[in-house]
Amino acid sequence: MTQLEIQIDKILEAFYTLVTGKLPPNLLPPDVLHNILTIVTLSLPEGLNLIVGSRYADLPWYYQNVKAALLADVNSFLLVISFPLTAVNRNYEIYKVVAFPFKIVNNTYLRYKFDSGYLAINILQKAYLAMSENVWNNVKDNQLRYVQLTRR
Repeated sequence: MTQLEIQIDKILEAFYTLVTGKLPPNLLPPDVLHNILTIVTLSLPEGLNLIVGSRYADLPWYYQNVKAALLADVNSFLLVISFPLTAVNRNYEIYKVVAFPFKIVNNTYLRYKFDSGYLAINILQKAYLAMSENVWNNVKDNQLRYVQLTRR
């Protein structure tokens, strides 16, 4: 195989990866992705941030989770990358709910029963959302930083 054939095979392999919606590292090396993330970070309006960050340590997350697509015609192709963003008012701190009984009268105690085991409280303290044990385990096990929560 010639060097040209090897390069073409690498590009075709990257295109096949793009068809699955994943970002191919051989088409977009870590240095290039880091530069793109830096430019995106500096271009975002105030109050919006990349969901993970733009450090080199964050790059594996982007290769695994970012959606990418290839748009092409006979003259060119365009790589489209969808970076998840977060707004300052959409950041939450997650707390495990532990209900302790408290005394209401003489020897009578009351304990709240929560349907979900976790609360996600908005950093601005303006809202809270209930989060089930399954959602928490998914976040914890996969190290995801964003989830769909339900308002309670």
